[in-house]
Amino acid sequence: MRNDLSRRAVLAAGGALALTAVAGARPIRHVPVVKAIRPSRATPPPTSRQRSNSIAGRRGALLLLPGVYPVAGTLYVRASATVLRGVGDDPSSNSIIKATGNNPKERNVIVAGGGWTGEVPGTRTEITTGFVQVGSREFEVANPGDLRPGDNIVITHPCTEEWLKAIDYGGHDVGPPWKAGEHPIIYNRYIRDISGNVVKIDVPVFNHLNRAHATSFLYKWDRAGLVTNVGVERLRVDIEYHGDPEQDEDHAYNAIVLLRTEDSWVRDCTMLHFTQAGVSTQETPRATVENCRAIDPVSIVTGSRRYNFNTYVYSQQVLFRDCHAYKARHGCDCG
Repeated sequence: MRNDLSRRAVLAAGGALALTAVAGARPIRHVPVVKAIRPSRATPPPTSRQRSNSIAGRRGALLLLPGVYPVAGTLYVRASATVLRGVGDDPSSNSIIKATGNNPKERNVIVAGGGWTGEVPGTRTEITTGFVQVGSREFEVANPGDLRPGDNIVITHPCTEEWLKAIDYGGHDVGPPWKAGEHPIIYNRYIRDISGNVVKIDVPVFNHLNRAHATSFLYKWDRAGLVTNVGVERLRVDIEYHGDPEQDEDHAYNAIVLLRTEDSWVRDCTMLHFTQAGVSTQETPRATVENCRAIDPVSIVTGSRRYNFNTYVYSQQVLFRDCHAYKARHGCDCG
């Protein structure tokens, strides 16, 4: 949804709330608290690494009791089945993350997720079906090899000159023309079934795979180190700034980022004074953003800013429900 600066954007999507370990088959569960902390004026707040590691291995929620938590760096949630939770986002009495300073420049305040390892060697194979219609769930491949039902695969549609010609180089009303190699289409999927050389996947492709424009391929994804089922809940993330709200950018860039994770969520949070996004997803399939408010961005009013809810590169199957954007350029941007 795109809106001007004076309108409020309401982002809503129907369907199940949960995009959890079973891809929407059950609601997001309540994760029990395993540790609670409160802000202290006597000593500096724990570092982001200390906070994230304090419950690593114990699987549960770190509860931030009411108060203001100054954060000069980034808070990381890096262990699976771990939640960073406050008691609410009211500015007078609940859990407030106060992002101070701008070091490092353009930092994220909260990052939930970990990393993807990469391609499993020897599993890459071309998609040989001449034209895979948008919405399709199956196609033929050159060599299914060791692929099996249940495998996590990545499907890639290369950004070739032929494809760019077919789509008018991305359209001139949205910026400079795209260049070959800049914008491949990437799908993170699971194999449902294999019959001979025909592979069936769990979720349809959202763009035609046309061999006349590009030779698409797939490979098995190495899930070692993948962080799943992480969440950020019931927090207010207030980014400190000191200048003109339509000029100042000497502060944190994004409030909450879901980065390289699967089956994750952000809910019941308010994010203020970011440059780009209140909630951003990157390389993140299957996520839910529910009952969140991304409001009052502080930045120059120009490109790559004020994307209050931003589904950035390789984000897929992201559900927004009952969320509000205010003073946005793009209330919800699909990057």
